[in-house]
Amino acid sequence: MRAARQVRIGLLVLLVPTAVTGLHALLAPRSWYDDFTGGIAPPAAFGAYNEHFVQDLGGGYLGVAAAVLWALFHLRADVVRCALAAFLVFNVPHLAIHLAVRGDLDDTGYLFVNAGLGVSVLVACWLWFAAGRLGTGGFTGRG
Repeated sequence: MRAARQVRIGLLVLLVPTAVTGLHALLAPRSWYDDFTGGIAPPAAFGAYNEHFVQDLGGGYLGVAAAVLWALFHLRADVVRCALAAFLVFNVPHLAIHLAVRGDLDDTGYLFVNAGLGVSVLVACWLWFAAGRLGTGGFTGRG
């Protein structure tokens, strides 16, 4: 059960910041835009405020968080990998965009954003392989 414990901890590492970001953006969009990351790398560095867009983004984060939460409670390789696929489909392009588009971030903000996103992508990739040590329950993937 060591693999299960490692995967659970890794999923929590992904879940908490994803859920917190989503809730903040959805419930307090202006605060998220102005203050997210404690001012180190504020979203305001990337353009004008749009409440609708920020709340849509919060909903997207919460959708990914829901998939990760589901995997946390149904710890099977197929479920974990499905959640990780959702996480990676969102975060790999997110990281690529932040690497390419600096906005008005200073060096510290640029490094902070990209380090955080990079670590989360690496954790998700590691979990993909760690999930292979979990059972699949009743799902075999066959016809």
